[in-house]
Amino acid sequence: MAQARRKTSKPRTTASSHGYGMFAAGLIVGAVGASFVIGLRSEDPESIGRGIAHMIETSKHRFRADDVTAPSAPRPPSESTDFDFYMVLPEIEHIVPDTAQVEETKETEPSNKPAETTPVQSAPDRQGSPAARARFELQAGAFVRESDADRLKARLALEGLESRIQKVTIEGRGDFYRVRLGPFDDSGQLSAVNRKLASIGIKALRLKISGG
Repeated sequence: MAQARRKTSKPRTTASSHGYGMFAAGLIVGAVGASFVIGLRSEDPESIGRGIAHMIETSKHRFRADDVTAPSAPRPPSESTDFDFYMVLPEIEHIVPDTAQVEETKETEPSNKPAETTPVQSAPDRQGSPAARARFELQAGAFVRESDADRLKARLALEGLESRIQKVTIEGRGDFYRVRLGPFDDSGQLSAVNRKLASIGIKALRLKISGG
């Protein structure tokens, strides 16, 4: 019987020790928590609470800065865009402004004044000069892929407009496929077709081609 009593008393001692341990751990956690709260409210930068709070605030600011300064991923260029719409060959192609037709009309408009009789030397034949061979064209678009140029050409054909695809190689940029209309004899014909293109939502480039 004495042995049985001694066996039953051991669990009580273990339970009491466990309870004391939990109580001591609670006191330690409470003390640390209290010091943390007090440190947060104090102005001492060396306190535990202020140090942890500083680390948290630094992390927040760094995260916000990363959000602001992170560069956005570059948007890939559209597959069928005519981003090189205004690509011309400056050696032989010149952009014609919209006012050019008015200026030419004024220059060629017949005058009511009598012709002057001042003798002048006969001018040489200019049919072979570059200016006499100049012609006008419209560029409806320029594309990297030939299939995109074919699509625009088919669209123009549905509108009754005849066009052609011209392949050019630009140094440092590669090959491009330009959709051209013309040539036209004068800027009047050029403007008429240009208005047709504008009516179907195509802003064409007016060009004067010299040298052939």
